[in-house]
Amino acid sequence: MIRLKEHYSNVIAPDLSVKLNITNSLELPRIEKIILSSSAEFESGQVRGVIQETNAIKKKSKKLTKAQQNSSSKKQGVSAAMAA
Repeated sequence: MIRLKEHYSNVIAPDLSVKLNITNSLELPRIEKIILSSSAEFESGQVRGVIQETNAIKKKSKKLTKAQQNSSSKKQGVSAAMAA
């Protein structure tokens, strides 16, 4: 996303401002969200790679949420002990 944002701000935005005769940079369109779709046709080996990467990302996010839950439960235990 960083490379896209840099390319947009350095190349695309100046060209758009000239073509659309916009002097205020806040009037230029912004990129809010990028959605990548894997509905393109892949060979069998390529699909396995995409699935493995997706599963790895899901596992990382699950671990993160479990760690966040553990830290929040510890904080609640400390605050309950302080209140008693």
